[in-house]
Amino acid sequence: FGGAKNLDSSAAKTETVVFREYQVIDLKQALVTRIISATWAGALCDGKPGVDVSEAVEAAWAAGMPMRATSKNLGVPDPAPFRLKHLCVEFQTATIQEIPVDSDSFTVYQPDNFRRLRAALGINEGEFFDSMTKHELKGGDVQKSGKSGEIFWFTPDGKYVMKTCADPELQNLLAMLPEYTDYLGENKETSLLTRYLGAYRLSFKNGKSVQFVVMNNVFQGGKPSRTYDLKGTTEDRWVDPASGGVLKDNNFNGYKVHIGDDLAPLFYSATKSDTEFLEARGIMDYSMMLGVAPADQTHGSG
Repeated sequence: FGGAKNLDSSAAKTETVVFREYQVIDLKQALVTRIISATWAGALCDGKPGVDVSEAVEAAWAAGMPMRATSKNLGVPDPAPFRLKHLCVEFQTATIQEIPVDSDSFTVYQPDNFRRLRAALGINEGEFFDSMTKHELKGGDVQKSGKSGEIFWFTPDGKYVMKTCADPELQNLLAMLPEYTDYLGENKETSLLTRYLGAYRLSFKNGKSVQFVVMNNVFQGGKPSRTYDLKGTTEDRWVDPASGGVLKDNNFNGYKVHIGDDLAPLFYSATKSDTEFLEARGIMDYSMMLGVAPADQTHGSG
């Protein structure tokens, strides 16, 4: 993949990430150099008093063991009973510089199964890997409005997205990969599910590693004027539009999407089938991505 990267702790910077209650706390050992503070509170890190849980978060990070953000796991009393809690973690990161990588430091997860999935979706193997390796990737940042702390890269041709991935999420994907492949193979023309096309781990000489997945880019390199991440809930679903990040449900309040009579039944059928597939596998944390672009950029589709 065009060389690996290593950390330069002499050029550290400070960042903050917010985890909502029950979300997996995963701080990417290869990218974080020090935990500065961690606060567990009922408010969304707005300066109101909370409980200091730095010791518990640092211990989990040092052990490389992601855990869910709950009062029980953090070892403290509930600071706000019957309210959604948030964990605010301030940490130090290092800049990244290119270094050579040992030949055995790159791991491909379930290559045969992912190859079968790409074939079922009609993706040419040579073109797929050319997209990711022939030119330098774009991005390498945390999404402005994201709370997962994951880092995103985009292929120059706009076809694919690479995203760092917490281990529980990756293991869930790998466990259901055969069923997922069969489902998308049967519904490739209608399903709205993200296409996970590969999973990899890059190990560094310092003993740390980062794992990531490759997905299709739903906008295929296009640049919508607004993008919404819609979950169907209003709890903590507002993003300041000035941030330039992906907007959420409360930002969408007051808008409607008009779908023609010919497409509406197909859209309903696809979302119903997709959600039933996810529900049957105990997956509930998903959302719908909606891009809004001027009519002249949508090839007449509105």
